[in-house]
Amino acid sequence: MIKNRLIWFADFVDSHLCEDEFINRNIELKREHTKMVCLEMQRLCEILKLDPRLTELAMITALYHDLGRFPQIVEYRTFSDPQSCCHATESINVMNRNSLLEGLDETDSNAIKTAVKLHNKLDFDTESLDEKQLLLTRMIRDADKIDIYRVISEAYHEYLKDPQSYNRAIGFGDFEQKKATPEIAAAVIKGKPVLYAGVKTFTDRKLLHLGWLFQIHYDAALNRIHSRGYIKMLLESLPDCPLCCKVRTTVESYVKNRLALSAGIYEQKQKIT
Repeated sequence: MIKNRLIWFADFVDSHLCEDEFINRNIELKREHTKMVCLEMQRLCEILKLDPRLTELAMITALYHDLGRFPQIVEYRTFSDPQSCCHATESINVMNRNSLLEGLDETDSNAIKTAVKLHNKLDFDTESLDEKQLLLTRMIRDADKIDIYRVISEAYHEYLKDPQSYNRAIGFGDFEQKKATPEIAAAVIKGKPVLYAGVKTFTDRKLLHLGWLFQIHYDAALNRIHSRGYIKMLLESLPDCPLCCKVRTTVESYVKNRLALSAGIYEQKQKIT
């Protein structure tokens, strides 16, 4: 079943290609992103030891989570939801228009749609979801963020190498504005979600990305982000100011302690087995 979905996805993506180099560049960026999110989702499925049915639902969720990005970039020439449309909602619209979940029972279909709807939300109410919805939502949010850290890392290095080639569709904002907004830094220090509306500078955007770390649910996902050096890159690129120094200390301590705790629990399980 997933093979046929992959074929449909490839045709859907290709249908948005055109003679506009800017559009095509970003179409391919999101094609690659979806591929990488699927790989990260597969890893989570294996780590969580999900049964074949749940694994299939998780992979469908990963494949369809960003369908709305393709019409979004064509129509609005940006990936900024506030400046265009909610890409998660548009992803569900694409699924509905193309009957992509036809054949699935209602429970499974609703779980996928719920996870796609919530994958980009600042936060969500865990109590309002059933077990399957909660599982898929947590998995896609983590798998998505793992690869978003890759995308923003590459974009940042691309800018440093050649400022003129930077992909503005990603929506980092003004690279020249490096000051940290106190309210944004304070939210990260408290481990609270950063509101997009409050982001004013490039440093604020980095702080927003660092704030995501407190929302990563699975230790394996956090370890993946850490081991690839994305956290170190963001922290080292912050300006040298008291607020950002406090952010560095807070984030480094949180990540270190959480991964140490996770490793300790794993070692205990190994001894028991």
